[in-house]
Formats: sequence, structure tokens, C-alpha cells
Amino acid sequence: MGKTVISFDDPPYTPKGWIIHEHQERVITDFNASKIILYTSKEQSRGILNGYLFREELRVGNKKVLNVNYRDYLLNNLHLVSDRLEYTSIFFWGTIYIDNEGIFQVPYLSSSSHFMGKQYRDFRPKCQWLDMLGNEGGFPAAVYED
Repeated sequence: MGKTVISFDDPPYTPKGWIIHEHQERVITDFNASKIILYTSKEQSRGILNGYLFREELRVGNKKVLNVNYRDYLLNNLHLVSDRLEYTSIFFWGTIYIDNEGIFQVPYLSSSSHFMGKQYRDFRPKCQWLDMLGNEGGFPAAVYED
């Protein structure tokens, strides 16, 4: 079995009217989805975490955050992560957008949706306002551990 090399040299998908504020290119040789760590901050267990503070924690800790291209790859290969996406959202901090209203947005992959008061599994690519992220470990960052 050969190595799986994922290299995304192309610019990431950008929603209409949005711009890319930051995009960290990351080439992983011998990609293995089991090496994706769902990283949460200790601060998340204390309540709503400001996304700017979490972003700084990821930088200071030299975390190898994955970008939106990996989100899109995983969306097309859900068998690699679906068992780890039990009603949560995984954020891909390697790409940060600015939307058409000037608000910073972080892309994520969500496995949970609500409709008519019921929760169900529904894998969708989305983005979240950077100012506020959830609590209790529900909004981890996708980090790759070599």
C-alpha cells in the first residue's frame, strides 16, 4: 500500500464576497486520519471561549492546525472520521476568512443539526464567527500529530 500524500497547493474554496484572512498551507506525507487530534483548551470547560484567545493559544503552543482544504477532504471521505464526529463540530483553524460584513469566520465540519427540536447527524461544511466558540469541549480544533 502506497503513501497517502495530501498537498493542497490550490487556493481554498472561498464563499462569494468573502476573503481569505489567513491560510496556513500544510503538506502531510503519509497522511493518517487517526493522527488528527481534537484539541480543546482548558478554558473551554469554564464557559464560552473567545476565538481570538483560542487562536493565540494554538499559535503559542505551535499546534499543527489543519486548514479548510482538509475539512473538504474529510467531508468527501467521512469514513476516516465519522466515528469521532459524534454530534460535535471540528474547527479548521489553518484557514480564517473575513465575511462580507467584515466578521472573521473559522471553517468547521459539523456532524449535528437540529430540526423541529430533534437532533440528527448531518455532515456539513460551515463557518463560525470567531468571537465566540462553544464550551465544554464541544468545539475542538483539528490538529495533526506527526
